[in-house]
Amino acid sequence: MARPHALHGGFRCADGRWILPFMPEPRWWAPFCEAVGHPEWIEDERFADRGARAAHMPELTRLMDEALASRPLAEWSALFDERGSIGGPASTVAEFAADEQAAADGLFPEVGDATGRRFRTVRAPLRLQGGGVGPRGPAPAVGEHTAAVLTELSVTGDDLAALVGDGVVGRPGA
Repeated sequence: MARPHALHGGFRCADGRWILPFMPEPRWWAPFCEAVGHPEWIEDERFADRGARAAHMPELTRLMDEALASRPLAEWSALFDERGSIGGPASTVAEFAADEQAAADGLFPEVGDATGRRFRTVRAPLRLQGGGVGPRGPAPAVGEHTAAVLTELSVTGDDLAALVGDGVVGRPGA
């Protein structure tokens, strides 16, 4: 899928980490070019406006990849923050799990399993009024709901017993 505009997407930095700019054009184009050390892109006819950038997106993406690969993520993040740019680093799983803002937003609810053990999980990052989106408990054990699903699909008790006997499905609760 093509990017909707040049300043959208992920770019690998020199340290292998990723930065994710999201600066709707055209206001951000010139400041971005200056920040990455390529003010000549501002006047380059291939990139002069959004339509030109879209027409030359593969070439522009290659150039942007090269530019952003020249410094580590921390340097780009600091530079973009100084300029008030929109975007940020792509978090690792460990960084996301330790993110205080994500925790404050309720993204890590606790659920319990059948033994009473409690553990932290991840909630969908969106809320729908009245939608009840979120974890309701731990994932089922392998085969835990097989009998209920097959029964709901009109498999009779005798047919289910035959499937278990033939080893097609596991024994309920086993």
